Amino acid sequence: ILELIDIEARDGVTSLDITVTNNRLNQDAGATLGDGDHGIEIRARDSASVRATVSTNTVTSPDASINLDVEDNSAMEATVVGNTLSSSGDDELQAETEDAGTSLCLDLRSHTSGVFDLDETAGTFTIENLASVGANNGGATVDVEAGIANDGGTCVEPATPTVPTP
Repeated sequence: ILELIDIEARDGVTSLDITVTNNRLNQDAGATLGDGDHGIEIRARDSASVRATVSTNTVTSPDASINLDVEDNSAMEATVVGNTLSSSGDDELQAETEDAGTSLCLDLRSHTSGVFDLDETAGTFTIENLASVGANNGGATVDVEAGIANDGGTCVEPATPTVPTP
């Protein structure tokens, strides 16, 4: 398995703020090592808490261009906005809550193509503005599984990154 950007929060990490923006990632399908070759993967597990923004990236990969995975009593709030995604063998975006006690709040908008697979296997998966998620991603096919709910508000975005002075 080979992810070009692979971020994993685990072992009770709290308040991990992640911003992945303005990247151009191209993973050659011929270089694949097997299932799970994502362009960007963000995973929360073992009671971790993550806030992520993934925006204005251009990602080509043999598996999901963006994969959000929440497991083992963890929580994630993700804002995924304005990315250009292409996958040669799978959905362009996959997001899933896998276990009871997990939660994912997703703000998904401003994409013009792709197939987005949103799964609540267990736990709680909410989508900001669920009723308009298809319209907010014009041209994309958004597959929302049963059980996913409208959060009625907004997901919490990560803190603005700071750059230390030299």
